[in-house]
Amino acid sequence: MENQAIIWAKENFVNEPPPQYYCPTRDIADGRLPKLYQEAIANGLAEEKTALLTALAAELTTNCFDHNLGSWKDISGCWFSFEVQNNVLRIIIADRGQGVLRSLQQADKNLTSHHDALIVALTKQISGRQPENRGRGLKFIMKSLNQEFPEAHFFIQTGDAKFETVFPINESVVASFVQDKQEFVYGTYAEVEIIMNTR
Repeated sequence: MENQAIIWAKENFVNEPPPQYYCPTRDIADGRLPKLYQEAIANGLAEEKTALLTALAAELTTNCFDHNLGSWKDISGCWFSFEVQNNVLRIIIADRGQGVLRSLQQADKNLTSHHDALIVALTKQISGRQPENRGRGLKFIMKSLNQEFPEAHFFIQTGDAKFETVFPINESVVASFVQDKQEFVYGTYAEVEIIMNTR
């Protein structure tokens, strides 16, 4: 599942994802969230943590649609998959939209690199949908994983910039975890791994 998703996010030209992972519209993505909730509960994650994790996944899928309407490279919608292996729940959400840089440039035209845009998205409240009071999404995800999911793994790549860490981490060092990559992601690819049986 992981390799298929990252290949789909990086290929120059692609087809629609497999139907079990493809969410062409927001309502289909929303319809998969209860299944994620049930999967986490069935594998021993506490109800409060499961509800929060489902909200984090909803935030990521919502971003795929809110920030990319009319700005898809080729395939609209998002890839949304999840599975439990070896007591770890892995959630993957990816899109082939405009990416974080082009989105945030609508609010800050001084941003010129995917690297800097990803740092801003992870550390500041800013949104490409100005003047709406938005821009808390990735900060909400970071804060929630940091506080509620010890040993959670989070990976996100947009363009040629990636952030990867295992929580908890100090907020002051977030920027140092953003690195440049040779491989390019069209849009955004995000992966969250949570250890199950956490009460």
